[in-house]
Amino acid sequence: MIIDADTKQIVSVHFEKGACHDFKLYKKTKIRIHPNIKQQVDSGYQGSQKLHSNTELPVKSSKHKPLTKQNKQDNRKLAKERVYVEHTNRKCKVFKLLKNHYRSHSRYGLRATLIASFVNANAA
Repeated sequence: MIIDADTKQIVSVHFEKGACHDFKLYKKTKIRIHPNIKQQVDSGYQGSQKLHSNTELPVKSSKHKPLTKQNKQDNRKLAKERVYVEHTNRKCKVFKLLKNHYRSHSRYGLRATLIASFVNANAA
């Protein structure tokens, strides 16, 4: 799901048949974002700087390299800026179609887009 930071509305919805990692789906869709636009992503999109140079993502810690105070502050700042994305995800998952396992074999994309339209209409 791609959400506009200014309007807080869902711009694009993409899905894959079966289980698929978010970053793999992002690469597969071949969405190109203008280089001047800042892209904020979560830690599941490690490596997205190679596709879009103006990307902000949180710094991950490891056993051998813990986070510094500055890294923690930067991660917290990014999380505060991205919280509306998580709120939009929650609004979408109120609909059981997106929350649970989809059992039908047809029209998932149409239904997911329709739900995104409902969420956008209620956000305005």
